[in-house]
Amino acid sequence: MYTAASKPSLWEDPDNVRKTIALWEQLATRYSDASHIGGYDLLNEVNWAFEGGNPVGCDDVENAPLKDFYDRAIAAIRAVDTNHIIFIEGNCYANNHEGLWPFDDDNLVLSFHRYWNLNSVDTIQKYLDWVSRWVMPV
Repeated sequence: MYTAASKPSLWEDPDNVRKTIALWEQLATRYSDASHIGGYDLLNEVNWAFEGGNPVGCDDVENAPLKDFYDRAIAAIRAVDTNHIIFIEGNCYANNHEGLWPFDDDNLVLSFHRYWNLNSVDTIQKYLDWVSRWVMPV
């Protein structure tokens, strides 16, 4: 696993994962009926090598710790809030969704960030394929 002093320790400490999920549960409890909240973006631009050689997770195939986090966080949020959409960002600065889908929830958005790319169907085709396969917004 790639680690550095400049990286957050979320993935190195199971207690930090637990606390992050508990925080999302509290936020969802507070805002469950708030119409001015559109949804919850649980993690922004994860960039961690869980299994692959790329230091920011671009070549990871399973992303198992990220999938586990999302499964647990979604369950905690849905226990108190079924109203709001949840944004799911992949590894590799939100772009690597390998191993994450499907989820047992139909109120999710596949979120990705494509920087330094042409804006064309060709550059986002894999995300469009996932949207068709899993029937969800992007």
